[in-house]
Amino acid sequence: MSTTRTSRSKSKQLDSSDSITASLVGRQSRGDGVSIEDQIVAMRAWCERQSPPVKVGAVYEEQDVSGRKPLAKRTGLKRAVEDVERGVSQMVLCAYFDRFARSVSTRAEVLTRVEAMGGVVMTLDMGRTSNATPVSKFSGVVLAAAAELMAEQAGEKTAVTKQRNIDNGIPPFPRITPAYERIESGKHKGRLRPHKTNAPLVRKACQMRAAGTSYTQIARWLNEQGLSITLTGVESMLKSRLLIGELHFGSFTPNLHAIDKPLIDRALFARMHKAYVPRGRYAKSERLLARQGVLVCGTCESKMSVHSTTGGNGKKYWYYSCGNALCRRGATIAAEYVEDAVRDEAIRLSAAYKGHASQREDIESARLAVVEVDERLTATIETLALSGLTAHAAARKTLAELHTEHERAVVHHERLRALAAHDLTITTTSDWDRLSLDGKRGVIRATIARVVVAAHVGKNPGPRPAAGRLTIESRALLSK
Repeated sequence: MSTTRTSRSKSKQLDSSDSITASLVGRQSRGDGVSIEDQIVAMRAWCERQSPPVKVGAVYEEQDVSGRKPLAKRTGLKRAVEDVERGVSQMVLCAYFDRFARSVSTRAEVLTRVEAMGGVVMTLDMGRTSNATPVSKFSGVVLAAAAELMAEQAGEKTAVTKQRNIDNGIPPFPRITPAYERIESGKHKGRLRPHKTNAPLVRKACQMRAAGTSYTQIARWLNEQGLSITLTGVESMLKSRLLIGELHFGSFTPNLHAIDKPLIDRALFARMHKAYVPRGRYAKSERLLARQGVLVCGTCESKMSVHSTTGGNGKKYWYYSCGNALCRRGATIAAEYVEDAVRDEAIRLSAAYKGHASQREDIESARLAVVEVDERLTATIETLALSGLTAHAAARKTLAELHTEHERAVVHHERLRALAAHDLTITTTSDWDRLSLDGKRGVIRATIARVVVAAHVGKNPGPRPAAGRLTIESRALLSK
């Protein structure tokens, strides 16, 4: 296999001696083309046939996703591009060119970002697509334009049939909500009727949501009842207007009476979507800087969040990335690198501090304050949920204030506990390791205001980005 670039590119060149890892992307629109499973099998076989073999990295599936969507809405393809930018893979691989993209603009964005990092984009049927030379760029644009044209023409040719099906109450898409099943024969073939076992469960789920039950609780209950569904599936299911008998599809004229016996009435549907369910606490993460609000993107100054990916060897790699989906150059950095840097700076800033036993009373008072606010918050949530007042602006304001008060109390308690350990002076890594995770986070909060992470510029950063990307701003709040 030859992936050597022939143009005058500033990015890294790959040759046959490089160890290449590929991120695989399988895509299927609603009911069209080769199945995702078959695409992945073909891509794995191709990787094994290369000399040397290409390592299979992350595998992303895009089910019911149009190839004409922009990259921001192509979740799998976007993550594959980000793999290359983080250095965990060097290739984006798709089974067929039309599975890669049916959009000239999407192709252009992918190529720009991948080739800037020295990576390549391959499809099994057309080989490498590239902007490396004028000829390869021209041929790639032509292929993308042709795929885009074919998709648009197919849509035009089937538009009349789709509208007729919608008018007759037949969904023109393969996946429907679990609440219904298709009629398989007779004059009403293709239309929907309530599913014998799922319909009662979904109806109950709608009633639970209208009463203020969270999506997470509903998903757990449905799975306990035997209806296997994900959290995302619950959200999508309860938003479907098929529940009230309406059939909508894109820009087509909807059928507002497509189902003879809808699962629920419009009044329940309205109550269900007016219900306000306060967000629960975030799940805990063992990463040092997770959910601490310390890391910010150097491009847009949005907070960064922790993520992970699994390599071809089964090993999990953690990293922090910009949480702003609209950021054009979002920062991404290996978790281990930034955590080590922040830890070292927190230890340096707190080196001269020594706690005293007399602070134990302050710590206990702070802990009791957390418990008190937590109890008030829980009681308020329960009261508002039972009274049906959670959707009111005043109720939301009260809950927001209580959440803020609770967060401040927790931060204050963690800070005191971290900095008041009796006869403890933090000077070395061994001393740092004696602290709990909450204690370490408390030290960081007390010493560091924020850490600005600059987006990587230049060649492949590898597993440990080069120094110089971090700007650590201290709080200077510790007293000697």
